[in-house]
Amino acid sequence: MTNSLSFEEAVKRIDEIAEGLANGTSKSKGKTTIELRRLCGRHCTVPTSYKLADVVKEGDCAQRNSRVAEIWKGRYRDAVVALKVLRVSQDDPHMQRTKSLFCKEVVLMKQVNHDNILPFYGVSTTVSEFCLVFPWYENGNITDYIKREPNANQLGLLSGAVNGLRFLHESRLVHGSLRPSHILIDDNGVARLATAGHSSIVAVPGTSIAGWHVQSALDGEVDDYRYSAPEIQWPEDYGMDKILITKESDVYGMAMVIYEVLAGEKPYYKDNRSNMLSKVQAGEIPERPSDRINDPAWELLQKCWGKNLSERPPTVTVYKTLSELSSCPQVIHTPQPEGRSVTGELPGKLKLQFQSIKISLDKSKQQQFSVKLKYGSKDYTTALTKPVDDSGEHTWKGPESWSIETDKQHHGQSASLELILRTGIFKKDKVCAIGNFTLLNNVNKQSSVKLEAVDGTGSAVLKILLMEM
Repeated sequence: MTNSLSFEEAVKRIDEIAEGLANGTSKSKGKTTIELRRLCGRHCTVPTSYKLADVVKEGDCAQRNSRVAEIWKGRYRDAVVALKVLRVSQDDPHMQRTKSLFCKEVVLMKQVNHDNILPFYGVSTTVSEFCLVFPWYENGNITDYIKREPNANQLGLLSGAVNGLRFLHESRLVHGSLRPSHILIDDNGVARLATAGHSSIVAVPGTSIAGWHVQSALDGEVDDYRYSAPEIQWPEDYGMDKILITKESDVYGMAMVIYEVLAGEKPYYKDNRSNMLSKVQAGEIPERPSDRINDPAWELLQKCWGKNLSERPPTVTVYKTLSELSSCPQVIHTPQPEGRSVTGELPGKLKLQFQSIKISLDKSKQQQFSVKLKYGSKDYTTALTKPVDDSGEHTWKGPESWSIETDKQHHGQSASLELILRTGIFKKDKVCAIGNFTLLNNVNKQSSVKLEAVDGTGSAVLKILLMEM
């Protein structure tokens, strides 16, 4: 029984479970993660492999401060890292509970891996008892990045952040602390959503958020109330007797983030705090900046702000809509030593060749697939290929290639790819995964483009070669 384990026995068991999760040998990742969190919370410790040695804090001042934490620049071996040091008083009467919750959330953070989620390296007990270690990105957050790069694909960056949130929701997690400062831009220009520990406490939907959880979610900043759904601030108006962070409240908060990035102004920027809160409680949405947010995007935001929680769209819908509006880049960047990059304008004609495709499907039996490229007003579709085998993974190599005439009037450089499945006795085609890439950044080199599932059916990774003609 885990209740009767000594601390030394618990540490040994915790390390065994963590090793199984890391190696993929656990029979059930979900149940194993729950067991590991329970053990770590009960004994107020984390797996030994999560503890990083040789972490050094740099400088005399933190890069950013809030009432909840300090963000420092540091080094871990040869890497520049960000250190989030939580503000926890040694006089805290609830110290044991705080340590327990911290250890449980560290376990959860190590299990969250996605191209649009900020990676979590581990903890540093040498810097602080409550120190979290992440990569350091010189590009900063999305607001800072866009100020320096005014021509950046804003909808594309936002779509990446929503894709990260979609992954959390499909993993039965919620975020609870969405704001522009929690969308970081990595060294390849890809949006990374900061999650638990870096922004908020992640909780299973429907879990009550108590005491210091709420303070963590709001991060102690007045402006954070701009992004919090009304049911979080006034739960009694929604028939709730306690604060609940849900997928729907995340969608509301993400819509406020989208508004701020596109509008260039904070939601309710003309109002003082009292008027802003009155408007939020009354269900009044922010004023539309007609010259910055187009009709389809504004329609999407209005749905996300719906007072009826059940009418707010799921993140998969938000992601798909933003992707279609922006042809946003979702390339997995793989540097290539050979070939030359194209700078400036695109060549008039390009040749795109498919080199391979690997598909992961939940239900693969008797399904055929094709791939569609959408660029400007033109669509290109491969021929249907043989059924994916029963293992759910299939690698296909084919000679398919297309000649593409570039269109500088269509977003300049972006294209999208769709995985089409043909299923059932009626041979019905449906889009099960989508992904996007920028032509200019990928000419004369091989690229891997990840197609994310839109309905939970499956995903794919395509290897393509784009060449000048």
